[in-house]
Amino acid sequence: MGRIRPAMIAIAIGCWSPAPPAGAGEPVLLDETTAVVNREIITRGEVNEHAALMECEQAIELCLAPRPSPESLRSALDALIRQHLVLAEARDMDVPQTTDEERERLVARTRSRFPSDEKFRQFLRLHRLTEESLGEMLASALRAERAQDARMKLLPPVQDAEVEAYYRENRVRFGGAPLSRVAEAIRLRLLTQRREEFLSQWLYELRSRASVQVLSDPAREPVMGK
Repeated sequence: MGRIRPAMIAIAIGCWSPAPPAGAGEPVLLDETTAVVNREIITRGEVNEHAALMECEQAIELCLAPRPSPESLRSALDALIRQHLVLAEARDMDVPQTTDEERERLVARTRSRFPSDEKFRQFLRLHRLTEESLGEMLASALRAERAQDARMKLLPPVQDAEVEAYYRENRVRFGGAPLSRVAEAIRLRLLTQRREEFLSQWLYELRSRASVQVLSDPAREPVMGK
C-alpha cells in the first residue's frame, strides 16, 4: 500500500471490481487515482478494499454486498489519508513494523468474524483480496494505531484538582454521590476528552503540513476502459 503508481492503471483482471474478469473485447475497470498524499497514491481499489473492511466491523452482511456504500467509501478515503499521514510520522518515530506472527493473528481475527470459512473466502474473492494483501492492510492500520498511542503517551495525566473541579461544576449529574465514588469515572472521562482533542489537533497539524490532493469522489461510478 502507498506505493507510487501511475495515475491511471488499466487492470485487465479487475483489481477490485465485484464483476468477474473481462473477456476479450469487454470493458475493463481503470483503477484510477483517488487521492495523492505527499506523492503517495491512493487508488480507487484501495479505497474499496478499506471500505469493505470497515463494513465488516459493522456487520458481516454489509461487507458481502457487491459494493460498499457511498458513505463507507468516503469514510474509507478519509481514513486512508489519515493513515498515510500517521504512517509517515511512524517512520520518523521509529515505530516498529508488525511481525509476521502479528499479521497472521490479525487475519485470523478478521476470519473469526465470519460465520464460516467459506463466507470469509467469499469476502476475499468479492473484493479481490488475498490473505497476504489483507494482512498488509491490517498491519498498516495497526502500525498507525501504535504511532498514535506513542504520541498519546506524551499527554500529561489528569490531576486530582481537575477531577475535583469537574465534580464541583457537575455535582447535580452525580445525584449526590460522593467524590470518592465517582472520581475514577471523572478521571477517565477527562482523559478520554483530552486524548480526543489531542488526536484531532495532531491530525489537523499533520494534514496542514502535508500535500493532500483529493482527485475524485470514490463513491461515483467507476471508470470503464476498453
